[in-house]
Amino acid sequence: MASAFSLSNNSLHTKRALLIGNNKYKKNSPLRYCINDAENLANKLHEIGFEITAGTNLTCEQMDTMIKMFNDKINEGDLVLFFYAGHGCQWNHLNFLIPIDDDEIKTNTDLECRAIDAQATLEKIMSRHPSTAIFFLDCCRNSSECDSSNSNGLSSMRAIADSFIGFACDANKVAADESRNGRNGLFTFHLLQHIDQPNLTIDEIMYVVCDGVMKETDDDQCPFRVSSLRRKVYLNQQCTAEQSNDTACARLDRIDAKTDVILTNTQTIINQIKYVMTQMYELHEFTTPRYFFILPAKHSDWTILNTMEEWYHLHYKLYFLCECSNEPHQMHVAPHTGYSIKKTREFIVKYGPYLRTTLKVAQILFKLGSLVIPQLDTISEAVGNGVDSILSIPNKQKEMEEQLNFIEKLLDRVDHRWAHSKSAVLGQDKLRGMPLQGPDLREVETYLDIADNKRSLGNLYRTVTVDGH
Repeated sequence: MASAFSLSNNSLHTKRALLIGNNKYKKNSPLRYCINDAENLANKLHEIGFEITAGTNLTCEQMDTMIKMFNDKINEGDLVLFFYAGHGCQWNHLNFLIPIDDDEIKTNTDLECRAIDAQATLEKIMSRHPSTAIFFLDCCRNSSECDSSNSNGLSSMRAIADSFIGFACDANKVAADESRNGRNGLFTFHLLQHIDQPNLTIDEIMYVVCDGVMKETDDDQCPFRVSSLRRKVYLNQQCTAEQSNDTACARLDRIDAKTDVILTNTQTIINQIKYVMTQMYELHEFTTPRYFFILPAKHSDWTILNTMEEWYHLHYKLYFLCECSNEPHQMHVAPHTGYSIKKTREFIVKYGPYLRTTLKVAQILFKLGSLVIPQLDTISEAVGNGVDSILSIPNKQKEMEEQLNFIEKLLDRVDHRWAHSKSAVLGQDKLRGMPLQGPDLREVETYLDIADNKRSLGNLYRTVTVDGH
């Protein structure tokens, strides 16, 4: 589960947390509470809307892989929290998080390839441009990997802009692996008491955690923090009724402004569609529909593609738009499941410029809420229930948007590949934004796998609108 949080500009982003707890070390003394610390904190964060990634008793390879996979999920503006409980040490002014296969660490220099560099991990996370990155390191325990001169806990770290680092005890100090409740380490025990409290900033949370730990240890253990935050950061922000109203009004103002822009752009595109419709009405002699666009077939793996050949070899389907109204914004996808395209390369090269125009039509219909693709549900649902049966489900709406964007990238790649070529393909650019002529339109059928002996592609038939089109 993941929830959205709001920055000062009220844009919505995801809260993400990665938590690791290691107990069962092969060389160092085993620890007792780190797994509980990671699991209990994960549950607390999950309850306040964080998307959770968690691992326990991880080897070096497993820690490295989990961190990389987590890092790849981070989007710009997300709120990121990283928690580690286990053995840790410093060497050469760097802090290292120790995996459970610590028997592979023979010398200090082995730390660079057999342990996790905390500073490098922070820098990699910040390279994804989150709004804030919060690090909690509950690993200030003596570790036998390091020389005695370097084994006194963790050293301080450099906080990159918009990052916050909280340590379980002071720099160059160690904390005993002890518990007051028989389940959690002392630092995490106090962190659990406050981290889910509504409307507390991360600084306020650390104030009370530090106070609680110091009181319990008679000031022997003092958590400390390094921060470069430029704003107040809340992990569980709860708005009052008045704040909610103000936020709602602000959002409505922005929506109104965006709506005005969308309406202006929409009208421009609608006018373009009307022009194309008028120009193409001359094709009375054949019932081939005049508007079509393509999407990757649902079962195709279109998320990871490298070479242009891989793009061409993907399975694509062609969809026709029904022209049952002379109003462009009332156009919709014809009630058919799409036609598989054969000779994909030749088809895309030939009709690429024209597909750009119809892609714009599909994109604007999607924004208007008028685009329903039967392949995402049954035909009866798509035709009978209309837009609501598809767009009410966010993941299907997102899938549709991603597919339209994918086709736009495909056409961009085709344009780029032939931009400096002397190939006759460049001659097809005259089709851009213009209606297809009868021969070109009828030729579409030769690229489709399904024969259309009844000449009723898309289950459509021609009619005449009120104004004679």
